Amino acid sequence: MPFVEDAQRVTSRVHAGNVPVPARLGIAALSLVVLVLVAGNVFTALTQPPLSITKGNASSEAAYDSSEQVQAPSSMRDATPAAPATVFVYVSGAVASPGVYELAQGSRVVDAVGAAGGFAADASQDAVNLARIVQDGEQVAIPIVGQEPAAPVEGQVGSTEPSGGSSLVNINTATEAELESLPGIGPATAAKIVQSREAEGPFASPEDLMRVSGIGQKKYASLAELVCV
Repeated sequence: MPFVEDAQRVTSRVHAGNVPVPARLGIAALSLVVLVLVAGNVFTALTQPPLSITKGNASSEAAYDSSEQVQAPSSMRDATPAAPATVFVYVSGAVASPGVYELAQGSRVVDAVGAAGGFAADASQDAVNLARIVQDGEQVAIPIVGQEPAAPVEGQVGSTEPSGGSSLVNINTATEAELESLPGIGPATAAKIVQSREAEGPFASPEDLMRVSGIGQKKYASLAELVCV
C-alpha cells in the first residue's frame, strides 16, 4: 500500500546504525502508531455511506408553493348562481290533473294548464285568457262547456277589481244576462258579444269589444271602467 511504502522509505533514510537501540525502538513504535491512524482514517472514509439528498421536503415545498399560486380568491370560490324565481299556482276545474304547480316566474295561463296535463275533453277553452301572466298564489279555474262561470274571487283567472272595489264583468266568461247588466247593453248586443267570442276567439283586451257590431267608440267609453278580460 502507498502509505506503508512511504513509512518504509522514511525508516530506511534513518541511519539505524548510528541510532541507539532504545531510540530505534521508539521510532519503530511511532511509525506503527502513524500507520494505524492512517489505516483507520482510510477505513472510515471507505465504509461511511455517501451523502444523500432528501427529495421529499423539496417536492412538498414546491407543491405547497404551487397550491398557493393557483388558489382562487375566496369571493370566487363562494360565489353560487342564484336560483330562478318561481310561483305556485292552483290549477282546478276541467284539466287532466288539477293541483298546485310550481312554475317559473313570468309563466302564463297556458303554461299552468300544460303543467296540469292540459285541458280535459269537456273544458271550455275559450273561457280563459291563455296569454295572461299568472301570479304567485292564484287559482286558475277552467270551467267545462256550458258551466256557469264562478263569481270572481281574488287570484282567480279573469277576476279584476277596480279601485272602487266593485267587481268587473269579464267579457270572456260572462253570460248574456251578466252582459245585459252593463249600461247600454241589451239582449241583442249581449248575444252578439257571446257570438263574437265563440266565433273569433276570446277578447284579448276590453277594447276588442268594439269589434262587435253596435259597439262603437262612444259606447265603449261608457263600458271601459266596468269590463275586463
